[in-house]
Amino acid sequence: MHSAGDLALPDGERLWDTLRRLRSDGAIARLGVSFYGRDPILDIVEKYRPELAQLPASIVDQRLVCDGTVAELARRGVEIHVRSPLHQGLIFVDLDKLPAKLQCKRDAIGVMQGRLASGGLPALDLALSYLGRIADIHAVVVGVTRRSELEAIVTASRSAWPNVDASEFAIDDPLILDPTAW
Repeated sequence: MHSAGDLALPDGERLWDTLRRLRSDGAIARLGVSFYGRDPILDIVEKYRPELAQLPASIVDQRLVCDGTVAELARRGVEIHVRSPLHQGLIFVDLDKLPAKLQCKRDAIGVMQGRLASGGLPALDLALSYLGRIADIHAVVVGVTRRSELEAIVTASRSAWPNVDASEFAIDDPLILDPTAW
């Protein structure tokens, strides 16, 4: 399911039943749900029992790791795939090229980027090694536009986490944390 919110629609249960039939018929290997910040993740997992969950998480968006959601999903046998590990590129963006809706957060984003720059590794390496050290995360989904980006991501993903407190990089600004609001 591209969005867990689709399950809350009037035909949500019928849609899920259709997907389960497709899985039984062999057309689908596993069923998963993509969650967003406002979704009642554990309630949906309890009701529908997906095998996969795609969640937003990054070195700056540690909410679902810190509140125990990631660990609880893993405990329930749900395979976790994380998207937005580079927070939609916000950890790298030139402050002069911020989306219009984020212009009011320019200073906060600059502070975030400054913290990452002093983290002991390049920001890309920090971002990927942060997620790589969380045993309950099975896969990290990244987007690339060219081969050199993919090569840099593969190299960075092999970086060892430096001796720093990851919580120093977390932010709690709702606008910055919700890319759908940009």
